[in-house]
Amino acid sequence: MPLAAQKVFLRVLQEQRFRPVGGAKERVSNFRLVAATNRDLEEMVAHKTFRQDLLFRLRGFNCQLPPLRERGEDVIDLAMAHLAKLCRYNQRPVKGLCPQFLATLQQYDWPGNVRELINVITTAFAHAGDESILYSIHLPAEIRARAKSLEVQNDCRMEAGAASDNLLPGQDQARSLTHQHRPHQATEAPLYPAAASSVSPSPPTPSSPSSPSSSSSSASPSTSATLSAPPDRTAAEPNGRRFADGQPLPGLQAAREAAIKELEQDYLAALLSRTNKDMQQACALSGLSLSQLYRLLRKHRLK
Repeated sequence: MPLAAQKVFLRVLQEQRFRPVGGAKERVSNFRLVAATNRDLEEMVAHKTFRQDLLFRLRGFNCQLPPLRERGEDVIDLAMAHLAKLCRYNQRPVKGLCPQFLATLQQYDWPGNVRELINVITTAFAHAGDESILYSIHLPAEIRARAKSLEVQNDCRMEAGAASDNLLPGQDQARSLTHQHRPHQATEAPLYPAAASSVSPSPPTPSSPSSPSSSSSSASPSTSATLSAPPDRTAAEPNGRRFADGQPLPGLQAAREAAIKELEQDYLAALLSRTNKDMQQACALSGLSLSQLYRLLRKHRLK
């Protein structure tokens, strides 16, 4: 709205009087105004493109509506409501929505908000034709591609977060410093340093020529008592040895996906147990949005 029109509009709001174009007398107005915008009006005031007094006048009751991408739980309700409206308007039986269709809607970020969602549902309704259920294939290709891309990005962030959580505080930094500042040694370190350090040197005992076997027999028990067995590397690992020697090794990608799946299942089970299946508390504790949490629960078939 131009600044000149803002001035006139402010006078109408303040005095509730206006003069029609070509009229000689002013008329009294009585109306209620509801204004909506997707722009930052305070920033426009700072740039002198919106009148500050008009902004104050419009702020009788201010309601901040978050974008649709921050209200993932509302996507399903809005989609089903608009689908029912389309079925009534076209005199068709009410159509259903498959789980993959709903998951794609929740994974998409909806830059166009509710208008874009309504347009997408209308397009899917037209593509479905006489089918009684809408599938994800009925959605536009760019919606499916963007939703899949966002799902991969979220999985990568969760994988990176899970990997960083497995390290103790300062462990990654200490590890890098150890590799950078390790001195070059001419000899290789012993294979089992714990066993080598457990052997304490004892002073040599004089042996009498008449009893040569007594010294050897007395040294053997002390040696067997001080030497310890090599440490069990499978017990030192946090999760035990995952791949036995006799089993074939899977591909790295398959092994990573299996480990992440197991980690997600254990984490979600512990999360539901600690929060007593309170979804809001689970979201606050895990840092996930409600739609992401529901998607993971469906993925691992947890209730």
